[in-house]
Amino acid sequence: MKRETRSFDEPVMVASVGRYTPAERSGLVAGDIVLLFGSHKTSALRDDPDLLQRIGGADWLTLMRNDVYFKLQPRDGLNGATFEPATPLENVSIPVDDGHWIRFTSGMQTDGSLLLVPQRISSLWALMPVLLYTRYKLWQMLTGALLVYGIAAFMGLVPFILTYIVTSLPVLTSGSYLIKSAAEKQGYARRGEVIMANMSEAAALELETAKRNREARKPQPVVKAVPGPALDVI
Repeated sequence: MKRETRSFDEPVMVASVGRYTPAERSGLVAGDIVLLFGSHKTSALRDDPDLLQRIGGADWLTLMRNDVYFKLQPRDGLNGATFEPATPLENVSIPVDDGHWIRFTSGMQTDGSLLLVPQRISSLWALMPVLLYTRYKLWQMLTGALLVYGIAAFMGLVPFILTYIVTSLPVLTSGSYLIKSAAEKQGYARRGEVIMANMSEAAALELETAKRNREARKPQPVVKAVPGPALDVI
């Protein structure tokens, strides 16, 4: 993966994202750094609140979440997010957009776990559907597949081979659609489209997002007031 060094003079930080808001449904997370904002200046996110309602499909956000660089297409606008100036970034190493980046559909669990499903699933996954279901955290499909394989293996080698072939065909013919449908049934709520340089960057973004969301949703410690000494009434 080729990389280049760039500087960003006016980045904007996502200060907060309200729960159940368009900004959350689009996939923003508090702490994200906005480097580029379609054809707009990044400062417009702070200075023009009405713009957050008018964002269209061409207004991709170029973001950094920790050290992960990616592009996000807001699904439902950015209402519900607040923004503040961020420190200018100099000599940042980022992947080069060579026109071969991978487009993902993103989904979020209620616990803050992110799932990125590429628009095209490699046909090699058809050889190992169990690993595919494990990679994309589709535990219901994994359990079902293991159960079917176990029954088929008990019946004999030929039934097992035939069962393996039959269960591999859906992955080969409609892998991405299959994974997205199963993810929605498992509770992943649809988020904005994401473009990234490669699959390893996608895995890093999933881990960083889950970590960020867990920290944000930790219950804050309750500080109990300590009563002071009673005052004598004169």
